[in-house]
Amino acid sequence: MKEYTACFTGHREIENLIETQKRHIEATFDLIGRGVRHFLIGGATGFDIIAGQHSFYIKTAVRHMIGDIKLTMVLPCSFDIFTKKWSEIDRKRLEHLMTLTDENIILQENYSADCYKKRNQYLVENSRYCICYYNESRYRSGTGQTVRMAEKQGLEIINIF
Repeated sequence: MKEYTACFTGHREIENLIETQKRHIEATFDLIGRGVRHFLIGGATGFDIIAGQHSFYIKTAVRHMIGDIKLTMVLPCSFDIFTKKWSEIDRKRLEHLMTLTDENIILQENYSADCYKKRNQYLVENSRYCICYYNESRYRSGTGQTVRMAEKQGLEIINIF
């Protein structure tokens, strides 16, 4: 249910990893306290993967107290195409994270010029909240696009940048 769902979006480069991880964990626990039980992960390197990994740890930690948290990976196209230009370590990180999520959604098999936009739109249209790592000076980024979509849709934006 959209009212109990949050998505993650963020830049690939993280300036202060430890502080970003701390803020992500705090924001995620805050939303869990407000009843959020489903998190959508975009799967890109950087913030998306970090958010997914920490969400899995949080899910495991709180399961016995509040019940299950659902994690869904949403990829714009097939794993092999999506990660084609990635380093081997980043491919392995995403591959491992996909074994930990409850559901993996591949929006289309092949790459298209708008597949990332479709993924971002899916995240927003199926969420009530958006936890983002967004540097507003990078307006023309995919993260910027997703945050603007979320604002237009009326999502509550939690920017941990």
